[in-house]
Amino acid sequence: ITSGVEHPIVDFWQYYSTEEGHDGGIVEISTDEGLTWETYAPEGGYPTVMTTGPLAGESAFSGSSDGWQKVSFDLSPYSGSELLMRFHFLSDGATTDYGWYIDDFGYHQAYGVLDGNVDLAYFDPDSGALVEIIDRGRSTITDDEGYFFFDSVTTGDHYLRVSRDHFVTRDSIPFTIS
Repeated sequence: ITSGVEHPIVDFWQYYSTEEGHDGGIVEISTDEGLTWETYAPEGGYPTVMTTGPLAGESAFSGSSDGWQKVSFDLSPYSGSELLMRFHFLSDGATTDYGWYIDDFGYHQAYGVLDGNVDLAYFDPDSGALVEIIDRGRSTITDDEGYFFFDSVTTGDHYLRVSRDHFVTRDSIPFTIS
């Protein structure tokens, strides 16, 4: 993975059913072309502390996921770096179970949501205001109550412009998606 984005995220769907605390999977990363590997935790951490085996005392995906679940890894500390990532599953021969399945692996920029309200004081309804995210070229129109909503806004600092006929345009309103 070459991290050419400011806030890189890796996510995937997983299903696992293993002997809890004994068998499990972790994600590892390397920044030195695979010479050394370190365990990298997902957002929210790993759910189970391993009790035996090579991962004893460490956390991992172990036990049952109770169906498919999406997990995400924030790679922001490695932004601009080249790294390798691997899935490492460890199991003993004591109990047989289904194992660990991974699907729909994705790599993308982190996103957020922006919503708000424009109050056109002394004017009713508050609809019809044009709200623009200037640096992204995205816009929307407020509803009857003046509310607006943007989905999938990239993380970082941005500027907003609000305009409407017969009103002074508000320009360069800063906001941050983190």
